[in-house]
Amino acid sequence: MIDLNTRRLLPSIFLAAVASGEVVVLVAWMLDLISSFHAVSGALIALFVGFICALPFAKDFSELVARARGLGAEEVSQLPSGRRTPVGGELATALVESQRRVLRMQRSMEERAVTVENVLDGVPEPLLVIDLNYRIVHANYAAELAIGSNINMRQLVDVVRSPELLDAVEAVMAGAVPEAIADIELKDHTTRSYRAIIARLANIGGGGEAAVMALQDLTAIRRLEAMRADFVANASHELRTPLANLVGFIETLEGPAKDDDTARARFLGIMRDQANRMARLVEDLLSLSRVEMDEYAPAGATESIEDVINSVVQELEPMSQEREISFHTEVKGPLSSTLGDPDLVQQVFRNLLENALKYAREGSIVQIKLVSEKEAVRVSIIDEGPGIPAEHIPRLTERFYRVDVARSRSLGGTGLGLAIVKHILNRCRGHLEISSIVGHGSIFTVRLPFADEQE
Repeated sequence: MIDLNTRRLLPSIFLAAVASGEVVVLVAWMLDLISSFHAVSGALIALFVGFICALPFAKDFSELVARARGLGAEEVSQLPSGRRTPVGGELATALVESQRRVLRMQRSMEERAVTVENVLDGVPEPLLVIDLNYRIVHANYAAELAIGSNINMRQLVDVVRSPELLDAVEAVMAGAVPEAIADIELKDHTTRSYRAIIARLANIGGGGEAAVMALQDLTAIRRLEAMRADFVANASHELRTPLANLVGFIETLEGPAKDDDTARARFLGIMRDQANRMARLVEDLLSLSRVEMDEYAPAGATESIEDVINSVVQELEPMSQEREISFHTEVKGPLSSTLGDPDLVQQVFRNLLENALKYAREGSIVQIKLVSEKEAVRVSIIDEGPGIPAEHIPRLTERFYRVDVARSRSLGGTGLGLAIVKHILNRCRGHLEISSIVGHGSIFTVRLPFADEQE
């Protein structure tokens, strides 16, 4: 029985035998040395000899074909043992070397691809690689955090719905521009603003044309711009009113009330109040600016917060006597030094105690409670004022925000006191809590961490 491998070799054996037999027959006829019978016998012998001679070639041919088909295999096969022709052996060796080179190139490309992906994932800004079919072929870790997980191999239009962005990507892909920029907004539980910068990539990894998109987070910048615009508008509005009043009174004193001593005395008093109001506003603006500028500077330490509060109470004694309001201070537990320069801590409690005196009922008591906690000092200022509606409490630390604008202005408020308190506490790593019951009063609680806890 002829096995399967021998059957596969029969075509090659037959061709080699036929070629060898034809040569022998041709030589026999040319020399006229044998008869027809002898020629047939010689042909048969030549076929047999050709069959025997062709076996090594056929075997090498079959092995070489199998080896060539295995060039892309993950492992290099060994050279087979046994008899072979010199040419077949050289070809087999060459194929093995080629296979090894192919494997080295594949492994090198895989390592480079992994390295590139790791580099992209390490970039803090969101990056997307998009192919010609507008499909996201790779999104780094920052992009998944900004846009969402599982966005690889999805269409860009399904992930980011922005006509401006799609037009920019299309222009880059078409070669109309080398780079394009589009501003977009991504909405999840909050709205974030991004600037997308798209650039074309050519033949990345042999995969053809593509584009890379980088997203710059502009949310903080946009908020700062809005805050600055609001700040300028509010500051201008706050200054415009007293300035207009001053100009009006000056014109009146120069005109109709020029010789009216009673009107002049009354107008000068109003002008003094308006000038003082502007001076307070300018002072608070400068104070807020200084606090914001130094918000991330080292906070320093206050050795005795109780002494600081007592000095503020003495400073406000004339105001408290005028409104017949008394202070009651209560201390629980030993108080260690706290974070925050004494001047800054004093400014915090001056603003809070002034507010308590302005809004508390005449003849009432403002309580100051100091409690030593595990890692901080808790200072609560409790007044007996009209209270604050709950919807206003979250916005009280905003600049120029006031619950009752007219009353605040009549009491000399600028709307910046609690904003200054918030920024000072941020620098001191402290915290402000506000609670209130309408008709009963409010509680402003400050927590300042101990200085030794932050070393």
